[in-house]
Amino acid sequence: MSVSSLREKMSTTKLLSIFLVGLLSLTFLILIANKVFAATAAPIAPTSTSAVGIQTITYTWTAATGFSGSKWVVATSTNRVPTAAQIAEITNTSTVSFVANGLATNTLYYLGAAGGDATGATSSYATSSAVYTLAATPGTPSKSATSTTSFTVTINSSTNPSNTTFIVRDSGGTTPVYLQSDGTWGASSSTSFTAVQLGAINGTSTTGLTANTTHTIAVAAVNGDGVTTSFSTAAATFYTLANTPSAPTVAASANSLTFSWTGDATDYLASDDTAGTNSGYISGTSYTVTGINCGTTHSFTVSGRNGDEISTATTTAVTGTTNACGSGAVVGGGSGGGGGQPQNPFSAIPATPATPAVPSVTPAEPATPATPAAPASVSLPSTASPVAVFRTQLRVGSKGNEVKALQAKLRELGFFTYPTDTGFFGGVTRKAVVAFQKDQGLKPYPGHVGPATRAALNSL
Repeated sequence: MSVSSLREKMSTTKLLSIFLVGLLSLTFLILIANKVFAATAAPIAPTSTSAVGIQTITYTWTAATGFSGSKWVVATSTNRVPTAAQIAEITNTSTVSFVANGLATNTLYYLGAAGGDATGATSSYATSSAVYTLAATPGTPSKSATSTTSFTVTINSSTNPSNTTFIVRDSGGTTPVYLQSDGTWGASSSTSFTAVQLGAINGTSTTGLTANTTHTIAVAAVNGDGVTTSFSTAAATFYTLANTPSAPTVAASANSLTFSWTGDATDYLASDDTAGTNSGYISGTSYTVTGINCGTTHSFTVSGRNGDEISTATTTAVTGTTNACGSGAVVGGGSGGGGGQPQNPFSAIPATPATPAVPSVTPAEPATPATPAAPASVSLPSTASPVAVFRTQLRVGSKGNEVKALQAKLRELGFFTYPTDTGFFGGVTRKAVVAFQKDQGLKPYPGHVGPATRAALNSL
């Protein structure tokens, strides 16, 4: 074989060896690449993402076919950009769900999962759509102001952020109504409410209401996904104010004056300012003062209270004067002809009256009256308080003699301190009943007089 042929054969063998080495290297690289890809393959898009609490979201995904990585890397984010503080690792790759805890209430989050291997390589994230944590149930609302036709509600928003919306329900009437964004009330159902933002409720009076009517306000919160909480378990119950009594008048007779008015209050306190007396709280709209001298002028005023026993302003004083002395005597008149016409007093000169005859017999001295016998002893009525017998259910809004007897009994026991027994069951009376129930251990202290409370009262 010639030298040139040998060299040609060696060159061919060398090239073939180089080719084979390159082919093997390429195959190895492909195998390694395939392994890395399989180890870090991205999960399939999440099958579900749901908020299960005010600080908790559950994220579930599906592993890609052929995944052979050693862990899942899961991240939470409010802007689709995970940070190290938001990343958790799951080394059990058979687990394909993650519960994110410690999140902010009613806040938007994105969750994502990526595959990873021991080298630290990770795939891209399979990111969920936006999901909000649940809103927190609001606390008990409060009434910060009131008038005859409006009131202002302050919501206890709990841990909800300022962009949370709320449903405000008034169940004080026969049919619940819901606050609308314009401050009015609509009888929409709980599934077609108008959610109102916190800033649009607090400090804004609701309008178009009726004086001295009861309102029971409860609040629910709505998160950014439209999921509604339950209504606050405790509600604020109150009355709008009553109007100041109007159209006061005084009707007179010989020895009495009747003061009357109109109004929408639960009860009234009428005052005879001249005599310094008053009616006490009464449910009627008139007050009669008797035993006044004829031709005497008295001045009267009146105020009212609503169902929470909040007083109105006092009316401007009005006066009345009893009839003039002798004004009730009949003057003039007469009988006889003339078709029943009254006799002309100047038609004839009246005759001079006859001089009365002097009695012919001197009247005898009256006999000395016998000394009257001493009267038999009379027993004075007992000053002991009568025992009140309570037979009916008494609650806020009840009126009548049994309520007055209840107030007298509670006053006797030291629980009712209002100046008078009004006969109306309002907020002050309810507080006295609760104090009595606590003293007697009548849990849960409902504030109304039911069978157990009646039995306790009747036993004292």
